Parts: sequence; C-alpha cells; structure tokens
Amino acid sequence: MHRRGDAALAEYQAFSRTRLAPADTTPFTFVIYGDSAWVQDLAPFRSVQIRINLVNPTFTLLLGDNAYNEGSHPQFDARMDPALNLDLTQYAASHIDYYAMGDHDAVAGRGQPLLTTMRCPCRASA
Repeated sequence: MHRRGDAALAEYQAFSRTRLAPADTTPFTFVIYGDSAWVQDLAPFRSVQIRINLVNPTFTLLLGDNAYNEGSHPQFDARMDPALNLDLTQYAASHIDYYAMGDHDAVAGRGQPLLTTMRCPCRASA
C-alpha cells in the first residue's frame, strides 16, 4: 500500500513472493541498485526500471538515495506516479522493494517522507 501518513494513496491487489522455505534450494534472482529517481530527470531511473522489469527479479534492494535532492514527499510522489513512471508502478504491483535510507532520503523531515511513502516487510507499519 502506498501511504501518506494515515491516508492510503493506492493499494495494490497482487501476489508477491518474499522468501523461500528454509530447505528450498530453488534459484531466484534479485536486483540491487541505488542513487535513483532524480525528479528533474526521471529518464535514467525509468531506463533502469525497464531493465529490472525485464529481469523480473524476486525482489529488489534499494541502497539509498531513493529520491533527490532532499527526499521530500513531492520527490517520492514523482518516483511513484504512474503518469511519470508506469514501469515502477507495474513492478511494484507484484514485487517487494527492500530499502535502505540514504543521506538524501533523510534531509526532509529527518526521513519521514520515505518512511510514510514506502513500506517494506522488514519494517512494521506505523
């Protein structure tokens, strides 16, 4: 669910697989990337997301700096807006992004825009 504080902005109704059973040796693919989604030029981020969609990994790990310059709500909204980034919207409907907070993500509101915009299974919902 894409949230802003207590308000739900979008809810996805799709299955996503986040882990295998402990004894399961089935191979899986994941993608790791960082320093993405500069709102003034989303073309490089969209190019990366198109490649991610083609790989169709089980999950992605974001290394931080998920929105530039200060990680504000409008900057995260641009990253997640289907009109600006349909490729991420399609991916996020059935995949999990595990994220780390980078220094740019922590500027606005000490990181609160990231924490209220993105949810991760590794973090309890507020």
